[in-house]
Amino acid sequence: MFNVYAQHGSGPMIIMPQERTIEGVRQLAEAAARLGHDVLYRAFEVTSKSPTGEQFKTAFSVLDGKVREHKSVTIPTAHW
Repeated sequence: MFNVYAQHGSGPMIIMPQERTIEGVRQLAEAAARLGHDVLYRAFEVTSKSPTGEQFKTAFSVLDGKVREHKSVTIPTAHW
């Protein structure tokens, strides 16, 4: 399972429903792109191996109708 967080600009960070797979997170990002949203979806794997209970796996940057995978834990400047 993956915890998914959505964020863009000065807006709030939104906790999305959990996804079973990274592909599910990618599909969420593709749907947002089709709707014209700009958003960064960050996916964290739920794990007992981390003190926080989750570990970053990947992110999907949605800007101007395009989805790009962002494998760094950092937040791209365009989403600040």
